[in-house]
Amino acid sequence: LIFEEAQRAGALTIADMNFDCAGIGPRAVEKVYPYTDYLMPSYDEAVYVTGEKDPDAIADTFLRAGVKNVVLKLGEEGCFFKNAEKRFFTDPFKIKPLDTTGCGDNFVAGFVHCLLKGMEPEACAEFACGAGALNSQGLGAHLYIQSEQHVAEFIRRAEKVALNRK
Repeated sequence: LIFEEAQRAGALTIADMNFDCAGIGPRAVEKVYPYTDYLMPSYDEAVYVTGEKDPDAIADTFLRAGVKNVVLKLGEEGCFFKNAEKRFFTDPFKIKPLDTTGCGDNFVAGFVHCLLKGMEPEACAEFACGAGALNSQGLGAHLYIQSEQHVAEFIRRAEKVALNRK
C-alpha cells in the first residue's frame, strides 16, 4: 500500500473521500485506514462507509479501524474533528452560497495548508471552514480563492452561525 510506504518513510498521510461511483462497496479502502493520519470524508460519504449517522459514532468507527484523526465535513454545518485526545465541532460561516462546486476540496486544501504550517487542529478546522465558505462565493471549484490572506480576511469579516453543539 502506498500509504504504508509513505508512513514508513515518515510522510504525513491525508485522505479525502469520494462517493462510490464504481460500486466497489463501503469496505473497499479499509486496508488504508491503519496508515491514514487524517481522513476527511463528507458526512454522506462517512454514513455510507460506516453505516453510522452520529458524528461521534462515525469518527469512532474510523478511529477503531486505525485512522488517527477524523475530520468530518458537515457542509453548511461546519465540521467535526476527533482523535484519541480531542473532539470538537467548528461552526460554519453565515453565507449565501453562489456555487458549492469544490467547497469540500477547498476545505481539505485549507485544513492541509494549516496542518503543514504546524497549526493546531482547531485553527486548521477554522481556516478550512473559511476556505470552503469563501469558495462558495464565486463560480467554479478553484478560481475564486486567491491566497491565504484572502481566506484570512474572509474569516475576520464573516459572521459565524452558532450551532451550540457539544
